[in-house]
Amino acid sequence: MDFKVSTAVSITVGPVLDAAGLEYAGAVIGDFSYSKNGATPVAFAAAATRTLIANGYYTLAMIAGNVDTIGNLQIICNKVGYQMPPIYGSVKSAIVFGGLVDGTDNLTVDAIQIDGSTLSAQNLAKSTKGILFGTCSTFTTTTTINTTGFPVSGIELNQFLGRTIVFLSDTGTPALRGQATRITGSSIATNPVFTVDAMTEPPSAGDVFVMV
Repeated sequence: MDFKVSTAVSITVGPVLDAAGLEYAGAVIGDFSYSKNGATPVAFAAAATRTLIANGYYTLAMIAGNVDTIGNLQIICNKVGYQMPPIYGSVKSAIVFGGLVDGTDNLTVDAIQIDGSTLSAQNLAKSTKGILFGTCSTFTTTTTINTTGFPVSGIELNQFLGRTIVFLSDTGTPALRGQATRITGSSIATNPVFTVDAMTEPPSAGDVFVMV
């Protein structure tokens, strides 16, 4: 069972049985205890609540403080002469819970090795920093690409000479999807203008590409 750290949650526990093995309907909140990461179990305080469902099962409403520590969580019945199956759970950070459990977040992934090689992971990370994402602006032709919001300013004439522009597979102009063209010149500007080998179709404003 997974819990989101510092987030109130209700779960079902039980069945609680007496010494004769009969279902017990009189448990109070203090009859249940919880343990964080193997520590000595602590009885639930009155801020948490329990509600009898039926047949010895209860709804246990835990407060944020009951699940405020990332790691293992165990819930047991502490009443002498009574028992119930223990609950074993894992308290996860908000981002891990969102990525693995309820789909409300994306996991941050930091790959430190590729095929067992740390150097390969480092080289891949460095290579991706040279790939630039661009968006076409207006007045673009089959041999000239005007850009907007380009991540690297052109500070020298023909700074991007020889690089290749590849339009994304979902770019707005269907005829340009997957098409590539070589840069033969570039301007000095915050958003450089690229002179390229002739494309089959002029890009439209909003067409997107990568430069490799």
